Amino acid sequence: MSLWERIQGIWSGDAHSELLVVLDEWRTDYAFDDDFQHVTELLESHILDEEYEEAEHLFDEYYPAYMAQDEAFYFIRLLREAGLY
Repeated sequence: MSLWERIQGIWSGDAHSELLVVLDEWRTDYAFDDDFQHVTELLESHILDEEYEEAEHLFDEYYPAYMAQDEAFYFIRLLREAGLY
């Protein structure tokens, strides 16, 4: 996916679809962490079922300590935004 497609997707898409894009990126970015890969699968399941509160709780509990705080904050913000609509 090109940078332009990503920017256009963020501006024209919704939080739900952006959450799935973030999870897809994390599969590559955190491929070395098998435990977090399992968590991303569970997060995707919750997101597809539109269980955003459960996904937020799971993410709060198991996101890696080495993940940048702004990246974690962005994901939480997307979960909350998706839950509003």
